[in-house]
Amino acid sequence: MEMAIVMARDSGMDWILHLDTDELRHPVGAREYSLRKLLCDILSDVDMVVFPNYVCYVTRLMNLRIM
Repeated sequence: MEMAIVMARDSGMDWILHLDTDELRHPVGAREYSLRKLLCDILSDVDMVVFPNYVCYVTRLMNLRIM
């Protein structure tokens, strides 16, 4: 992770987002439905944002559950 942070800084990235393939990020509270806009609106002295973790899995064909 430390190497990813260094590489992100060297590339000019402002945020690193860890997201597994079975997870969703829902920008609750954002003025627009945009994770990019939400992160742009965060004050510059904030270095970490924690989102609730929603895991999506299929229990049966055509039956999707989100927890």
